[in-house]
Amino acid sequence: MEYVTIVVVLLALFIGFMLKGWFDEKRFFKRIASKLSDEFGKNPTRQYNVDDIANIKKHFYRDPGATCIDDITADDLSLDDVYKRLNYSQSTMGDTMLYKVLREPLLSEEEIKDRGKKIDWFHKNPDETSSLRFFFFRIGRMNKVSFFDCIDYFDTIQEKSCIKDYLCFIFTAVSIALIFFVPPLGILLLVSTFAYNIVSYYSARGTIEPYVLTFTFINKFIKSAALLKGRKIDIISKELSSIDDYVTKLKPFTKRAGRIVSKSSQVGAGNPFEILADYGKMLFHIDIINFYKMLSFVKENMELIEGLYNKLGMVEVYLDIAMYRASADVFATPEFGGSLSLVNAYHPLIKDPVKNSVDSKRSVLLTGSNASGKSTFLKTVAINILFAQTIDTVLCDNYTGDLYSLFSSMSLRDNLEGDSYFMVEIKAVKRILDFAIANPDKKTVCFVDEVLRGTNTVERISASTEILRHVSDLGVLCFAATHDGELTFLLEDCFDNYHFEEEILDNDVLFNYKLNPGRATSRNAIKLLSVMGFEDSIVNNASKRAEAFLEKGLWEA
Repeated sequence: MEYVTIVVVLLALFIGFMLKGWFDEKRFFKRIASKLSDEFGKNPTRQYNVDDIANIKKHFYRDPGATCIDDITADDLSLDDVYKRLNYSQSTMGDTMLYKVLREPLLSEEEIKDRGKKIDWFHKNPDETSSLRFFFFRIGRMNKVSFFDCIDYFDTIQEKSCIKDYLCFIFTAVSIALIFFVPPLGILLLVSTFAYNIVSYYSARGTIEPYVLTFTFINKFIKSAALLKGRKIDIISKELSSIDDYVTKLKPFTKRAGRIVSKSSQVGAGNPFEILADYGKMLFHIDIINFYKMLSFVKENMELIEGLYNKLGMVEVYLDIAMYRASADVFATPEFGGSLSLVNAYHPLIKDPVKNSVDSKRSVLLTGSNASGKSTFLKTVAINILFAQTIDTVLCDNYTGDLYSLFSSMSLRDNLEGDSYFMVEIKAVKRILDFAIANPDKKTVCFVDEVLRGTNTVERISASTEILRHVSDLGVLCFAATHDGELTFLLEDCFDNYHFEEEILDNDVLFNYKLNPGRATSRNAIKLLSVMGFEDSIVNNASKRAEAFLEKGLWEA
């Protein structure tokens, strides 16, 4: 009777533990669904470390698109930070696909507008957006490792005999059976077998663990994708149809995967049966045996697996940009055809931005003092061009332009290969010229901040004039910022002049960051010395020396 009572109590405790895990999981997911819904119209809050961004980029670098912006341009535009502002993804595929989309501007208006229609639908249907974001949350992320690193390493895994693992399975089964016939021997053999199985399990599992995690993730997104079959979302019906095709072809994977993957490691999991299943795998080596059986299937079907990954990732990108639109102060959709024109444009990373407009029927030369807004304006125009051709979303009241190949030469520095700053500058500008010469049929736009700043004044002005003129002659739309006022005269036949200016008032420097037509005329650099507390003699002598040069064209000793 006592044994029955103990069994009943243990069974009751087990059932209670199972129900608690089930209810906790339900509460957890309900809380997450509510949180995702509340995020509509707000900025993303995710925190990143260096490894996160490095792993996210690997999807793009694995197969960069033919129209992609290069690393120099991406770095100049602070694309990592821009990406973080746009990223509302809940899964690894959304994370990596959004970065890939931002690096690969489209050169087809039809493709851009097709993408934009889907983004617009989700922007106008927040409930469906939140529901699908929850779907991607259930898939989740591969933390600390790159999905693409793992699948690329599959080919390096050697085929292995599983005889030892089969013996672990057989000895465990025999030990359990012996307990009913020869209890002392059965228990001794079972304890010994368990000890060996656990040690050998962790040894084998340690070797394949990153790949098992990848199998777990693949299994999750295949099984999750199967749940999309019942969704009726007309705007992405083509995507859902192709996803269903991939799921059908990959179904054999999911049938075996349950013997390998660890559900208890998934978000929100706590089912006791799943925990017991994990212990069963540890003792019987079921997942080790099945891993090697499934490895060949994964290698043979990698194209299908990647295809499904990309399809799911693209759907989540639509959700990301819909969320971003909901959080943006002002946005518009671009119009293509004609010269580049932006009305009240602003930068996505600036709080309370000063908006500026420009209508560039030809190239633009910017002048003004340091910190007056030149570089920010260049980046504002460039990032809006990129947004127009990647996410059909621009941060301005109105945008018209062509379909451009985008380049920049702005935030350069000495490199690890030993090139000086000046050499890095020359190479950066030369790549723009080389592209324009090799692709005369393509519209190219470039952004250059202080061209050839790494050399002396005379050579800088002379070389800059010829380079910028040649860029313009090649049909490249060029936005260039300079401190050299001489360029505004030397290039006025092919560049429109705009400037930023500041005001010195009550010993303080005031910037309004407003773009003005024409060349800069203020000369406040020397006045700033006084504002910063330099002695009057330094300020006065500097002023006299500058006036003498402007009058005579020569520097006095």
